[in-house]
Amino acid sequence: MVRVLKPIYAKTDISLLDSKFSYKPSEVVQLLSTIVQLQGLPITVQETPEGCVQFIIDNSTYTIIEEEQLASVQ
Repeated sequence: MVRVLKPIYAKTDISLLDSKFSYKPSEVVQLLSTIVQLQGLPITVQETPEGCVQFIIDNSTYTIIEEEQLASVQ
């Protein structure tokens, strides 16, 4: 089986974020599990050796990285 990974990039204007809110990875998993299209799919979270967070939804892995790390991924 060949698995093709397609990166998804999101750009957020940090000034728009309210810094008083932060979420634990487990809280993000709980939020994701309420999305209708994701219900019934296994959703887990793990930390990479580099200190990034990965959300695994069914057979897809989404890695959350800092913008500074983006150049090394592209």
